[in-house]
Amino acid sequence: MNAVNLYLDLSKEPCETQAVYIRQGERNATTLHVDMYDNGEPVDLSGYRVMFEMRHPRGALLSDEVKGAAGTSLDYVLPEAAATETGVAGVAYFALKDKAGAEATSATLYATTQAFAVVILPNAQGDKNAVAEAYSSEIEAMLKWCRDEFAKAEADRTAKNDAAVAKAEAAAKNANDAADLVHQALQGELGAIFDGYLDGKKDKPGGFVSHDKYDAAWMSDAEFIAYVTGGGA
Repeated sequence: MNAVNLYLDLSKEPCETQAVYIRQGERNATTLHVDMYDNGEPVDLSGYRVMFEMRHPRGALLSDEVKGAAGTSLDYVLPEAAATETGVAGVAYFALKDKAGAEATSATLYATTQAFAVVILPNAQGDKNAVAEAYSSEIEAMLKWCRDEFAKAEADRTAKNDAAVAKAEAAAKNANDAADLVHQALQGELGAIFDGYLDGKKDKPGGFVSHDKYDAAWMSDAEFIAYVTGGGA
């Protein structure tokens, strides 16, 4: 693929404008190898976010982040978006910005290199009247960050709701299990215990009177009162 060497200085002193030639419709066909200087001294790019910025022939802005820029030079592959419309993009350069995260709506601009031209030659099979649209990788990154944050918040909310539902269901199950245990106990061993307790209170002073011991036809009211109060039969 086509490789173009550029020597760009942040001082932007007047000099002959360098030009890069591409053809309309090309995709990732041209790599710019850029050595960057500041008044003739090499610039360490590792402390900055490096952006490629270009004005299309009809004025639309292309702003794209250069991935992996470090040291004093970089390699940047011109994207398909740069080759949309034919003509001369007379303002193209690299910009140094701060390393704010993708969630930042803006980043501090520190410096730009001198400009160079990007000449987009016609494609015999292309549309000479095609118009480029504005594009910013920073805005794309910010929108992606927003979408990712929303997705994480939604997942967290769902997890908390699921946990609350599970906790409520567990509490309901525990209550139902406890009720079942009580029911089973009353139907099982505890039933016999309660029956024995009640039987033990029958026909005792201060206790209960069984039908077997009490017959109204044979015991007077005075005898009954004396019996249940402990006075004897």
